[in-house]
Amino acid sequence: MPKLSVIKYRLKYRLIYIIPLFVIIFFILISQVSCCFCFDPKYWTQGTGKENAEGEITSELTSIYETETAETTAEISTPLEKPDLQVVSILKIPGQAIDVKAQGGYAYLTNDLGMLFVIDVRDKENPKIVGKCTGINSANIVILQKGYAYVSYTEWISPDETADSPSESEQENVEILSVCGFKIIDIKDKKNPRVVGDFISGKNENKSVQGLIVDGDYAYLNSTKMLLDSEESRLEIIDIKDKSNPELLSFCNIDGQPNGLFVQGDYAYINNVYYDFKIKEYSGRSSFIVVDIKDKKKPAVVGSCEVPANSWSVYVKDKFAYLTSSLINEETKKYRESMLQVVDISNPLKPLQAGSCSIAGGAWEIDMKDNFLLISNNEGGISAVDVSDSMNPGVVSILKTRGNSYDIAVHGDYGYIADGFEGLMIIGLQKKEPEDGLIIEDTGKEVNRAPLASLDIFGDKYFKDLYIAGNPVYFSALNSYDPEGAALKYTWEIDGLEIKDLEPSINFSSQLLNGYSKDYILSESREELACFFNEPGQYNIKLTVSDGILEDSEEITVSVGIQDMVIEPVKEHNFNVVVECLLTNKSSIKLKNIECYLRTPQDYYPFQVINKITPSISAVDEVFDDEWNLLTHLKFDKSLSIGKSKEFKASITANVTMYEYNFKRIETKGMDYESFDDDLHQYTQEDLYIDITNPVIIDAAKKAVGSETDPVKKARKIYNYVISKLYYDFPRAKEKNYKLMNASEILKAGKGVCADYSILYIALLRASGIPSRFIGGIPVTLVLDQKNSQLDVGHAWVEVKLPGYGWIPIDITQEKGFMGTDYFLNLATEKGVGYLYGSLTMDWSSYYFDGFRYGWDGMNAPNVEQKIIYRIEDLDLKNIETLN
Repeated sequence: MPKLSVIKYRLKYRLIYIIPLFVIIFFILISQVSCCFCFDPKYWTQGTGKENAEGEITSELTSIYETETAETTAEISTPLEKPDLQVVSILKIPGQAIDVKAQGGYAYLTNDLGMLFVIDVRDKENPKIVGKCTGINSANIVILQKGYAYVSYTEWISPDETADSPSESEQENVEILSVCGFKIIDIKDKKNPRVVGDFISGKNENKSVQGLIVDGDYAYLNSTKMLLDSEESRLEIIDIKDKSNPELLSFCNIDGQPNGLFVQGDYAYINNVYYDFKIKEYSGRSSFIVVDIKDKKKPAVVGSCEVPANSWSVYVKDKFAYLTSSLINEETKKYRESMLQVVDISNPLKPLQAGSCSIAGGAWEIDMKDNFLLISNNEGGISAVDVSDSMNPGVVSILKTRGNSYDIAVHGDYGYIADGFEGLMIIGLQKKEPEDGLIIEDTGKEVNRAPLASLDIFGDKYFKDLYIAGNPVYFSALNSYDPEGAALKYTWEIDGLEIKDLEPSINFSSQLLNGYSKDYILSESREELACFFNEPGQYNIKLTVSDGILEDSEEITVSVGIQDMVIEPVKEHNFNVVVECLLTNKSSIKLKNIECYLRTPQDYYPFQVINKITPSISAVDEVFDDEWNLLTHLKFDKSLSIGKSKEFKASITANVTMYEYNFKRIETKGMDYESFDDDLHQYTQEDLYIDITNPVIIDAAKKAVGSETDPVKKARKIYNYVISKLYYDFPRAKEKNYKLMNASEILKAGKGVCADYSILYIALLRASGIPSRFIGGIPVTLVLDQKNSQLDVGHAWVEVKLPGYGWIPIDITQEKGFMGTDYFLNLATEKGVGYLYGSLTMDWSSYYFDGFRYGWDGMNAPNVEQKIIYRIEDLDLKNIETLN
């Protein structure tokens, strides 16, 4: 199977689900050699995340909620009179938080890496993960009932997983197939949830499931099967009395493609969208459908009405249904016509549209408390809507978040948000701290309210709030928003001088801020800014956002200092690194809408200095992923197409300065981490594959460290422990489809490649209280040892934060000694565990790829191969002094 490397990104939009009539997708073929972190992420297992709304459960449906027991805690619930939203706490999790439900002092959260988390939220300011259930590939909607969680999934299967012979998986045009349904998880033991049942709605079909509801002994599930020129959609009713053997009881056909689903009494309420197979686009139509489910064996559609286009979620209470809808601008990726529609269902056989109101940011999921709806939006945030007058609903409060707010669940006096890459956010509904949210006193529809500017700062610090001169300091406007959802214009100033866009050929060292001699990178959306302050001092950064009529500003002062040099250079090297992506179309399907993303190194002084980046074409922009890694976005002419057996290339050339070096010997006795160090918390947590709470890892960390308390000596002892327990697994490195393992599994295996060495080292460091993180990039010295000084594989190593040193790179796979002479010239292009997510994530639309993205026409996918090639110029192996 083609190889893929993906990481997180900030593009905030959702798809209904994959319809491969016109899909932007890509593959990267990486040939594995002795040292690599690239692996088979099984692209085809990636659905589209939480594709469709499932609706929430009303308080009247008591069977949906588990009775409070000695293991759970009753939630206090006071009447909600005036919503006043505030953030209480945030809990980061691996990947994206997709869906959430809460009850009895626990939250149950799915992510896009196939996990269900059980989170103790009795202390709202300090939520803690107490259990998790893995192996639920493409985990999506979660519903709770009487000690069980029901989790829907649509797992897209790679051709080579379904092929009967190798030749089948190598055919030029391949139909995308899936397995879909829902898992039943026993959650009575909070620490050890386990799958006990699996209802498979479809297998080896182009089928997906959307809305899921559980009521008593029955589950209700929306599904759609895509055919060549039509679809087959239905509401399925499943008997779940036997949790180990759920069975399909009946179904009824549904027009279009059903999304949201809600059950109240004898009726199921569904909203849908329609796809036009002739023009291969969504028609813009949506319907609200009522299904009589009184006779579980004979459900039947009994009523419907037209509703606003692209209707997503549905929530029902008493005589009214509430629906969200929104459209997305494919060019800007911004939402429009985002709204709430109220439907009168006092006569379920004749539903009628009632009132409506605009919801900023891509209205998505709904929950309710008293007379207020809480509506999440895909651009990140929650809107509180007063629906006491169903003909005139109005937004009364808004809270903006940094993530993609895919779900909102209300329990007691709190809301629980599945906020995408930001994890689980707990919010108070009416106890407000200043400046957390926006209270709207005038809910008149014609009022234009000023936007709100929000400016956040990120980057590595060497003391408290002192950032490192020469290294990137990042500024984000992503929390800025307009109450009406208008597109915003972003203006940045440094010390009163406005920042202009970059020229096509990026030269970090020569860009000027209207004469202000500092380096910077401005993202293509203008929502993110990276600055390289070369001199110590204080700098004033100002952000202004405007909706075209009104504006708002926020300023922040950043302090920059020079960190003491922690290395002693042995030799300086100046050379070029070429990152090239080669695309080969092996099918007869023509590729179009070609674009390419290439990982781009940034300054990390003193270990690497980027003098200039030159792309192969002039039409480029810059984007940042969720961990502030940089990608160059190359945009090709719309007329470009790539036919059968054709190749196409895109590249960037980085002129860099790097050193062979030794670490200085710094006296660290008695030194420790500062209590206010954010990294101490962020980089000592459990993450994907880094299972630091596993008893195997806890025990190994204790054995490795012993009674040592000095962080530097602890890191050295753990280094020596890892290399004593692992040997390099050359056969594994040659495999093209090897699967990554948890740190505990790596330790048991006793062997691994660079990713394995890094995973285990990081897990043991974090378990010992030492901040550490993944680094991915280009092993320059290794590349020089290859034919033509080029290589089509990357490398993984570790960064460790140590008192007196700050963040330093440690390439443990080389086994050359802790803090020994470093002559590897490892050029970092990515920090964080994002590249590990690709093996499991179901939501390709929410990740940046390094490589080509493209579209095609037709139901079947083209057979396309991609290869990332690293090439070194103006440097030779004989120039490496340490080796000679």
